[in-house]
Formats: sequence, structure tokens, C-alpha cells
Amino acid sequence: MNKEASKKAFREAEKELEEKQVEELKRVIKSTLLKIKDLDIKIDELQEEKKILKLDIEDFKEGRLDRIEERQKKDEKAQRISVVKVVKVKEVHHHHDRWYSPYQITWAIPYNPFDNTVYCGAGSSQTFGSTSGNSSADISFGGSSFTLNNSLAHNNVAGTYLVSNKTVHLR
Repeated sequence: MNKEASKKAFREAEKELEEKQVEELKRVIKSTLLKIKDLDIKIDELQEEKKILKLDIEDFKEGRLDRIEERQKKDEKAQRISVVKVVKVKEVHHHHDRWYSPYQITWAIPYNPFDNTVYCGAGSSQTFGSTSGNSSADISFGGSSFTLNNSLAHNNVAGTYLVSNKTVHLR
């Protein structure tokens, strides 16, 4: 009988150990699923940011600075994500044609993964001072704003750009 009791105790201990292992396995699976869910949320947020940036490029290509301005006015996230802030300049000239309405373009965020030199074309470049701070409201490239109209944007976005040692062609 002693032998029978020890076999029974051994089986119960094995069963108890197996149940603990199953519970730990379930915790691992649940934690993995939670991490996947967190990553999915981050991916969705990044996809939304990418969509906003692609819309900006499309609107520049189409010469629709008004769309960028409207998107930034209505959506705080679009204003935060865009690399420039677009604001229509009060009509000082008598421009009745949307193609020639002036817009103030201002660097809005401290996004510059390469260096602080902006290549302006035809071999010229301008280096802006380094930036510091944490929010887009207090960070700019030191007076780096300019005026642009829809016509200039529409006619000059197309081209070949070198981005992170990769060539990007915009038409």
C-alpha cells in the first residue's frame, strides 16, 4: 500500500506540475498577443502618419497648398506630422486666381535625420542653426520660412531626390 500511495502522490505531483506549466504557457501566449496588439496599434499610427505625409507630397505636386493648410487647420495630428506649416498670406496683392495666392511655408518640426544643410538646387545650400527643445512649437530651423504659391509648387516638385542613399523619383 505504501508503494501504491507513493505512485499516486507522484502522479498528482506530475499533474500539478503540468497544470503550472500550462498556466505559465497561457501567460506567455497572452503576453505575446498583447505585444502583437501594441505593435498593431503602433503600425496603424505610423501608417496614418505616412498617409498624411504622402497627402502633403501629392498636394504639393498638384499645387494645392490650400488643401495642406486646410488639413493642418482641421487636424492637429496633420499639423504635428507635416514637416512644414502652410498658412495663406493675407491678400496684399490682388490675386484672384488660386494659382498665384501666396502661402507662408515654415519648417514645423525638428525632423532632419541627416544634417542641418538644406540643398536648394543648382549647387547652392543653406545651413541653419542647430535646434533644441521638445515640442514642434518651440523648434524651427532659425527663420527658415519662405513664401510659395500653388503654381510654383505644382511646377517644381517633380524630380529626382536622393533620400538616405536611395533615389526617389517624383512625377
